[in-house]
Amino acid sequence: MLLACPNCTTTYELKADLIGESGRALRCARCQNVWHATRSQELVLAVQPVDAGATESQSSPAAESPPAPPAAENSESATSAASPEQTPNQPAPQAPPADNSPPSVDAPPLAPAAPTLSSGTAPLPPEGEDIESFARRRANIMADRSRALRAQFGPPAIILILALLITALVAWRTNVVRMAPQMASLYGAIGLPVNLRELVFGDVRITKEARDGVPVLLVEGSIKSTSKNPVDVPRLRFGLRNEAGLEIYSWTALPEHSILAPGETQTFRSRLASPPSEGHDVVVRFFNRHDATEGAR
Repeated sequence: MLLACPNCTTTYELKADLIGESGRALRCARCQNVWHATRSQELVLAVQPVDAGATESQSSPAAESPPAPPAAENSESATSAASPEQTPNQPAPQAPPADNSPPSVDAPPLAPAAPTLSSGTAPLPPEGEDIESFARRRANIMADRSRALRAQFGPPAIILILALLITALVAWRTNVVRMAPQMASLYGAIGLPVNLRELVFGDVRITKEARDGVPVLLVEGSIKSTSKNPVDVPRLRFGLRNEAGLEIYSWTALPEHSILAPGETQTFRSRLASPPSEGHDVVVRFFNRHDATEGAR
């Protein structure tokens, strides 16, 4: 049977069995147009007038150069079609049959166009590899890269971060204790006590004496400022403890100067008349809010 391309009218001779009852998609070898061909589109050649002096061998141009059979394209994902060579000397048919309608838009193309990849689109699997295998192989590659990066930079990075964290906790321990007072005991346990008041006691001595037949306990020492700025000196608190370390008596006293300049030192002295006989030692510290709460109770 003879078919013509609807776009460029190039004619092709095909076997009727190749088209089939329901038709098939064909692609023109000249213009690459794809259309759905059916048997109803078969062309009927008009009878050409022959001159009286023409020989029998020249009566039909189709006899001189018979068209070659179309080449079939085999593909799993698309319908194959035959594209025989065009017969350039053969005239195109004058008109297609009455049933020659435009190819259906639903007809699948013979070779799907390659998709255009935009930025951010995942790469397509190579030819001959299914998408599941490609995705699995790509995931394995990414996992191997992540493991390699962790093995190369993981431990050094963790060590560096820990070193920076420890350095910051030691260098700014005063600020840390101000925000979290419970950290003071931790710093003291590792030999880095934090003194938020920036005042230091020194030369604390305890003396027992008698005045007018009354026993007197004398506590004296010094207070030194370690701050770079003037600092307030709060009230002093004295706690008398027994041999078991339990506090059995306490009292307070005001310092001689309420403000100390940077690096300045002042002395203090306090007496307790008729101290308890079981008193063993005295603890000197600054009066705080906890002491005020206990006194209110």
